[in-house]
Amino acid sequence: MRLIQFFDNGDYCLTSRPSEISPEPLDDKPFYGILSHRWGPAGDEITFQELMDGKRRSIRESDLARVGFRKLQFCQQRAAKEGLRYFWIDTCCINKQDQSELSYALNSMFHWYKQALRCYVYMSDVACTTGGEAVQNMTFENSQWFKRGWTLQELIAPTSVVFYSREGTYIGSKRSLEKEIHQITKIPVKALRDSSSLSTFSAEERFKWTHGRKTTRPEDMAYCLLGIYDVWMTPIYADGDWQTLKSRAIEKLKSEIKDKRGKEEVVVIGGASWSDLSAISDHRLPELDQDIREYTAWLLQQGYSPTTSHLTETSTNAGRKMRELLGKYDVDYNDDSGLHGRITTWQEPWSRFLHHKSSFERVRGFLDNRWWIGNGSEDCHTGIMAAKTLMGLILWRDIKDLRQSL
Repeated sequence: MRLIQFFDNGDYCLTSRPSEISPEPLDDKPFYGILSHRWGPAGDEITFQELMDGKRRSIRESDLARVGFRKLQFCQQRAAKEGLRYFWIDTCCINKQDQSELSYALNSMFHWYKQALRCYVYMSDVACTTGGEAVQNMTFENSQWFKRGWTLQELIAPTSVVFYSREGTYIGSKRSLEKEIHQITKIPVKALRDSSSLSTFSAEERFKWTHGRKTTRPEDMAYCLLGIYDVWMTPIYADGDWQTLKSRAIEKLKSEIKDKRGKEEVVVIGGASWSDLSAISDHRLPELDQDIREYTAWLLQQGYSPTTSHLTETSTNAGRKMRELLGKYDVDYNDDSGLHGRITTWQEPWSRFLHHKSSFERVRGFLDNRWWIGNGSEDCHTGIMAAKTLMGLILWRDIKDLRQSL
């Protein structure tokens, strides 16, 4: 991680690695501030190539014609007031011509923002003399900063985020503007306050936070979410149809999320994801309990008998209703229905699975099925998984009026 170092006389220079920043030994990187902003037109921002020689420079009056230098001066002034000597700006602290460095930076950026002492948001399209003015006249709410893909993690990751207008007027902090930011972005307050809580939100809910956001390069709509999902990807850019490139990158991201989730998904309740269940908000749990009661009442009314001719229909409906119940709370549910479990007669009590590739699921299906007897060729496995999930939910939620009947 390269940082910009400021000096007492106003000079600045681009450092290399943290251990080379100063002659004093450093156990870790120093306290630093970090900039969040919208990039200006090509040629307006400061690039790595302009600062790569590491020489000390001062901001000249002629430099301020470029918005990039005005942002640098803005950072210098903010840092000086808070006693910071180091700062990070994405336009000039990454050598984007080095693919390995670019990949490392994109995958580390969420962490860099999280570790910053302060994140300064420079809102180039907000003009005001007081912070209250910006909020009242809705220029803060309408800022394009809230419409960019990369600024999502720049808002969530840092603990301390402060907003400034293009004149350098202080608008407010993430905490003081919490209500307004939640209304603008639809991001839950819990996520705004603590980025370590992101894992308690489902993948689907986190993806909703990108609604209305855009990136200059199509693939970046996936790469800007790496930290939000805590996954690693090698960024690959190409020429081609914008929507195709975006979709391809997002599908790759979803694959990485699924793979990571599969490794972490050790605990399940029947077919329900425990990580998703544990992420349900406390205020929704009473509603979940009532849904479980209603599902139980429905299931017991079906006259669930292993010898009835409508076993497959009952089993299928039980699985469908359980999926709908859990889906209401964004809980992933896997009942292995795609394995096509079948039972023919009492002489063949164990299911035969038509899908021969999913070994783990077949073993689980083998263990879950007991001595079921069906008329003809009945499918009962989805019903068994639904019933098993239901029992687990009742025990987990400790629904006493239902537990007495178990």
